Amino acid sequence: MTKCPRCEQDITQIDMKEITGTASGPKHWKCIAYTCPHCSTLISVQMNPLALKNDILSGVQALLAAQPIRY
Repeated sequence: MTKCPRCEQDITQIDMKEITGTASGPKHWKCIAYTCPHCSTLISVQMNPLALKNDILSGVQALLAAQPIRY
């Protein structure tokens, strides 16, 4: 079983919260923070995979829409 590094209680579930991250410039990314449900200690942060997927799909759709269809 995984224990919280701060309160040392067993973690059987995790709290997730959407946050904003930045990386070398003005671009903002949607991220997820994982915290202990007992003491709210930050366990991990990662880019939100669903938001990233949607951004990629939107970009591809925009590029396809801008390209004329050639047969």
